[in-house]
Amino acid sequence: MRRSVIGLWLILIVLAAGYTSVRCFDGLPLETDILSLLPNQADHGWEADIQRHMAGEISRRVVFLATHPERTVAQKASARISDALRNAGLAVPDAGDSETAKRLAAILLPYRTALLSQDDRALLSAGDGALVAERALGQAMSPFGLSDSGSIARDPFLLFPRYLNDLQDVLSGSEAPKADPNGPASVLSTMTLSGSAFDPAFQAAFVTTVEAEIDALREDEPALGIDKTGAVFYARRGLAEGRREASVIGAVSLVGVVLLQFLVFRGASVLVLSLVAVGAGLLCGAAATLFAFEKVHVMTAAFGGSLIGLSVDYAFHYACQRFAAGVSSPRERLDRIRTALSLGFASSLIGFLILALAPFPALRQIAVFAAGGLTASYLTVVAVFPLFDRGTKRDMRRTVAAWTRAVPAFWWRNRWRGMRFGLCGLGFAAALFGVTRLEFQDDIRRFQSLPPDLKAEEQHIRAWTGVDDVARAFVITGNDEEEVLQIEEELTVHLNAFVRDGVISGYRSVSRFVPSVRRQDENRALVQNALIVPLLDRQRAALGAPREAGYADVPQEPLRLESLRESGSAPWLDWLDFGTEGGDRIHLVTLSGIENAESLEALSQRVRGVHFVDRVRTMNDGFRSNRIQAASLLVTAIAVIAFFLALRYGAQRAVRVILPPAMATVLTLPVAAAIGEPITFFNVMGLILVFAIGLDFSLFCHELGRHDPEPTILANSLSAISTILAFGLLGFSGMLPLHAFGVTVFIGIVLAWLFAPLSMTTESRQAIFQRAADADA
Repeated sequence: MRRSVIGLWLILIVLAAGYTSVRCFDGLPLETDILSLLPNQADHGWEADIQRHMAGEISRRVVFLATHPERTVAQKASARISDALRNAGLAVPDAGDSETAKRLAAILLPYRTALLSQDDRALLSAGDGALVAERALGQAMSPFGLSDSGSIARDPFLLFPRYLNDLQDVLSGSEAPKADPNGPASVLSTMTLSGSAFDPAFQAAFVTTVEAEIDALREDEPALGIDKTGAVFYARRGLAEGRREASVIGAVSLVGVVLLQFLVFRGASVLVLSLVAVGAGLLCGAAATLFAFEKVHVMTAAFGGSLIGLSVDYAFHYACQRFAAGVSSPRERLDRIRTALSLGFASSLIGFLILALAPFPALRQIAVFAAGGLTASYLTVVAVFPLFDRGTKRDMRRTVAAWTRAVPAFWWRNRWRGMRFGLCGLGFAAALFGVTRLEFQDDIRRFQSLPPDLKAEEQHIRAWTGVDDVARAFVITGNDEEEVLQIEEELTVHLNAFVRDGVISGYRSVSRFVPSVRRQDENRALVQNALIVPLLDRQRAALGAPREAGYADVPQEPLRLESLRESGSAPWLDWLDFGTEGGDRIHLVTLSGIENAESLEALSQRVRGVHFVDRVRTMNDGFRSNRIQAASLLVTAIAVIAFFLALRYGAQRAVRVILPPAMATVLTLPVAAAIGEPITFFNVMGLILVFAIGLDFSLFCHELGRHDPEPTILANSLSAISTILAFGLLGFSGMLPLHAFGVTVFIGIVLAWLFAPLSMTTESRQAIFQRAADADA
């Protein structure tokens, strides 16, 4: 049996090392997207795909705002950044360059009688064709007119220029900032990344290029202001922060473990064995995560540092048996703790596996990392420690022994009765106060710790512009392209009214570029009946145009969306035209400058085939429902573990074992709330670890206490310190999910350690008090 366990451990370590080396040959595949932490919450069969589509397009978008007292300087700066990124193959302008816009105009021109501006269509529908003709004459005769003789000859009523003017915000590749007559000029440009915002190599190339261009521009023009925003900038900063936190947490945890070893065991042998357990845990945890997932999230990497504080717990319990009475050989040490160690490992494993049931990918990663790491650490203690342990039995230092007996004495010695009642009453009052301050926080925007400088730039851009609200959009569904376009046109009637009323500042839709066939036929009929038949000859004469001038070359077949897509002259279609999913044809209508989301949601209820998608609200609802599910998982875990404990101990002893971690679990959130911590999904998930690790403490006190309680209490204390050290550092993390996780586990483990002696049997209490009496004598 012993050889088979050692063989299993060696095979596990070799496989983990080999697989990790292969996967990390070109660097650790890290994931930095905060949204990858989240599950998909879908009300419709296609909505999960829409959410992914929107998230992908959002992550690829970057926005720059150039500001300078002279508009030409701002324009040149904006163009220089765009050119640098395009030439480097890193991004393309959101609506293409001027040549792309010209190609698009050339494709649309033949269909000019089917493409009408909103004003022209309204006038022609009202029978005011003469007004359209007079306006065209005025524009053609104006010295500032934009029409030449060629365009007048092909379009005497100048329908097409006015149609293009309606699309100017899209065709220009930028959206006009709000004008400040007394302030500097601003030029906004939007671009689309050519790679993934969450690819570390792409991030480095993109951000380096942007920063170099901005530095050069500011050196030439000190008064120039350049603001930028986009997921790539946040992801780059998040990657650096995640790596830094993982290094700091791991280093400090390791230093803490080393100091504990020297202070308590006064030698290097236990330290070496502990480092082997920690190393095996980290290696196997990383291998398991890389095997189960394509990439490792930076949050998981940061959590990996805290695993040091967990994986060393088993080493502490083994090493503390050096102080136990009647235990001299390594085999006896292992035999003494084997049952409690196995039960503790099983309880922790159950806690992490329940964590893996959460629909959050990053929490699944953490669960897989921890389960793999703890399994390796457990096998290391069982297989390796007895083989290489050369330590001899030692006596515990008097100061360490006195400190070890303090917590049990607090609970069980009569002379501490007054303080015990006082402190328990104070703690109960604090918990009640915390209950009154419980605040549940499910807003995804509160979970993202955004760098202040990048956030300030984003807010400045949003304050100056009406850029698309990329988190909210209308989704149009229908049986085919024609039906979707017709529904979209019905929707835009209401959206035009919303623009006039200030509900939104603008919108972008497919039907603005390619109307439905029905709408194109209506437009042709309006132009034919209100302009060409009654007014074309008079218009030619007034313009001095030849008799062949007009619309004879207009094709009768309608403009099709597919032909526009194939031309490559409409890059925004990749964002607006989702394609077909589950039998539905799907388009997006993006919105700018939303002032009243409730009106938009109400509108979606009135128009058939229209759905209002609010990604932030959807994710918040997901956090709320999953926070409740997490609480259910916790109750389930406690019930399952209580059942198995009852099979082993009987109902009465099972209650004694499970009560301390259960009390710690119940009190943790009120204590957190009392210090001002809002309660999130991640706090609730942290309670599962509080219970699992706290159950370890309780099990060891109950199982080993009857033999020699002091080494067990000491090991529990050392384990608590190492766990508190690891998770306490997570509480200082800039990643708010890790912060919530760390604060919860920090508080919970302190409470679980304090309550653990309550599970001690009568003989355990008598043994430790007898030790205390002997020491005093």
